Amino acid sequence: MNKPVIYGLIGVSGIVLAWMVQTAQNPEDQIQNTAVDHSRKSAHRIQLGSLELSVPEGWIREKPVSSMRTAQFRLPRAEGDLEDAEVAVFNKIGGSVEQNIERWVGQFSQPGGGPSTGFERIKNFTINELHITLVYIEGIYSSRGASMSGPVVEKPDFSLLAAIVNTPDGPYYFKATGPVSTVQNWAGSFDALTQSFRFTG
Repeated sequence: MNKPVIYGLIGVSGIVLAWMVQTAQNPEDQIQNTAVDHSRKSAHRIQLGSLELSVPEGWIREKPVSSMRTAQFRLPRAEGDLEDAEVAVFNKIGGSVEQNIERWVGQFSQPGGGPSTGFERIKNFTINELHITLVYIEGIYSSRGASMSGPVVEKPDFSLLAAIVNTPDGPYYFKATGPVSTVQNWAGSFDALTQSFRFTG
């Protein structure tokens, strides 16, 4: 499926899915899109601080494992993956948007041990008068867990899909990490999430 067909199906709202059908090594090469379309399923509205949003169908809300997290969701794994993906939501955390993106990219390395700087894909757009930055990267994820103090565990074939929502109350960070196939599987619903954001003050 080529890009014009993809964009014809999902329009501007398909930025995330467009990324999902590209390889990290060469963003122009496309792979078969096997993502399940969760974006058309029902969702429910919630309030996180001053941000209102729709939680997509199938997202499982959990108690945050860290006091730094505003909210947390689990995305059930795709067939063949060994673990679920996780969406951690942050607000009022340290560092600028650029610094946090740089930190996220630094959590990934590429096969062979090379750094991931330059492999990230970043898109910017506006929804409901809110500026949104989307970040996608895949590779070998070095995780210390939610506490950020545990031993480093390297997880190959992982990806990060994040949305940063700039509001008058500061940025909100929605950071999804998980196996590449699982993140692909939920890309449509993540895209729907970004279009549901509304600042309520």
